[in-house]
Amino acid sequence: AQEAAALQAFQSNRISLYDIISDSHEMKKGIPTPLHLGIDHLRLMDASYENSTVWIAQQLQLAGLQNAEHNAKQQYTVTLQQDFIRNNYASSQMTPQQTIELIERLAGHHGSMVGKLSTEDTKLHEAGFHLGIAMHTVEDLLDFLSGEDLMRMKATLPLAILHEHLPECRDKPPTEILEHPNISYITSHVRDYILLHLQTASEILVCYPTDEMEIFSQCIYKMRKFLSELA
Repeated sequence: AQEAAALQAFQSNRISLYDIISDSHEMKKGIPTPLHLGIDHLRLMDASYENSTVWIAQQLQLAGLQNAEHNAKQQYTVTLQQDFIRNNYASSQMTPQQTIELIERLAGHHGSMVGKLSTEDTKLHEAGFHLGIAMHTVEDLLDFLSGEDLMRMKATLPLAILHEHLPECRDKPPTEILEHPNISYITSHVRDYILLHLQTASEILVCYPTDEMEIFSQCIYKMRKFLSELA
C-alpha cells in the first residue's frame, strides 16, 4: 500500500510539472510554481520523478501486481493525452455527452489505474473509476463557480451545459453569467452527475471492511457535504 501511494505521488508530481511547463504557469491557485527555477531544472525534476515511478512500478510487479509497469506508463500517457484535448477544445464545440465521455477517458481512466496499481481487485478498480470522475467534476464545478473557467477555452461539464442550454451567456463576462437566474440549472445537473458516481462508488465500497475504506468514505462524505451546501 505504501509503495502504491508513493507511485501515485510521483505520478501527480509529473503531471503537475507537465502542466506547468506546457502552459508556462507562473502561479497556480495563487501560489508560485517552480517555473522560476528554469525549464532545464524542471526537466531534471521530471526525469527524476519518471525514474522513481518506473522503479516503484517494477517493485510492485516483482511483488505480484500484474502489469504494474505498463499500467503506470498508461496512466501517465493517457492522462496527458486527454488533458491536452480538454484544455484545447472549447466547451462550445462539445455537447455535454461528449464532455462526459472525455471525463471518463481522463479522470475515470486515471482513477481506475490508481486501483490497478494498488490491487488486483477489479471491484476496487471500478470504484476508482467513479471516484476519479466525481473528484474531477467537483474541481471543475468549483472552477466554474469561482469564474476561473469562464475566462478560458476548456472542455468541462459545467461549461458544456452552459453553452448548450444558456447560449445567450456565451459572450458575457463571468460576473453576469454567474448572476443569471437560470444558473442553478447548470449546478443542479452537474451535482446530480457527481452524486450518481459517488453513489456507485459507495455501493461498491460498502462490501469492504469499514476501517480499510475509511479514507474513501471520508472523501465521499466531504464531496456530498459540499454538494448539499449548493442545493
